[in-house]
Amino acid sequence: MKEKFWKEGKILAHLITTAIPTDPAAITFLKSNQGKYPTLDITPFVAKDLYDTYILNKRNFICPTDRCNAPVTCRSIDPSSKNKPTFVNQSLSTNKHVSTCPYHPDNYDSVVIHKASSSESFKYLKSGEIISDLSLIRGFQPLDSSTTTKTANSPVSTLDTAKKSNKATSSKTTKKEKIVRNHLKTLEDHVEMYNHNPDFGILTTQSKRQIPIKYMFKFLKRNVLFQELNTLQYSYIYYSQAFLSETSNPYVLRLSFKCPLSVDDLTIYPSLIVSKDHIENEYPDIYDQFVSGVETEFKVFTTL
Repeated sequence: MKEKFWKEGKILAHLITTAIPTDPAAITFLKSNQGKYPTLDITPFVAKDLYDTYILNKRNFICPTDRCNAPVTCRSIDPSSKNKPTFVNQSLSTNKHVSTCPYHPDNYDSVVIHKASSSESFKYLKSGEIISDLSLIRGFQPLDSSTTTKTANSPVSTLDTAKKSNKATSSKTTKKEKIVRNHLKTLEDHVEMYNHNPDFGILTTQSKRQIPIKYMFKFLKRNVLFQELNTLQYSYIYYSQAFLSETSNPYVLRLSFKCPLSVDDLTIYPSLIVSKDHIENEYPDIYDQFVSGVETEFKVFTTL
């Protein structure tokens, strides 16, 4: 399950690309290393690097706008998280930003931020072929940790890059003969690319030529039963609005899709059972709304 609020390759004002930590130890560390960190507002990837040592809680951040102290949370900041860290407002239902802040809801349509750090993954996609690793039969395979790289100012890359060259003779090898193939290896990678540019051309395990990545995304209503998978031409990712509800088990939550499906003349609303700890750790903004009793809808992408 992946939930995103990103649109069209432009980073709208409500996607918080940097935030200021409130832990005194983090502020002292940043001020002492201004050559590497010239300002107090840092990216979520830097926040993840400083977590547990200088930043003690995922909620210990404020908006980077001058004179705006709206509380901010760094989602997926824990080192054990397999998702990319992201800054989000601590409240989804109540605006905490001052009226002049670009993250204030009234300014969403008028302010667009073209900050490269908000799409850090795409710096790996300068050229070459982009290949989807989503298999119609096997889905997504677990990532090999040996293929990931990490630096202080960049995310763990799940965009696996391999270079292959024409080996006729070393003297004749040129840069033009090298083909760079980038692999979209996770659901998160696909959703990011889809939102970054729906028309971006990729290769799949089923296609012999490039297709726009938007062809891989369908509304949940267009899903098929498991026994009908062999009727599909491509591997698809499905999406729908959803909401959380309690179950009889205190350790899990029900994630219900707001998308009625017709099966054998019956109308059903599909749902998933999700670990409560997973929602609390990976999507604290949604979890906080849920436990406070505020009904919240969000968009979910799934391969199921």
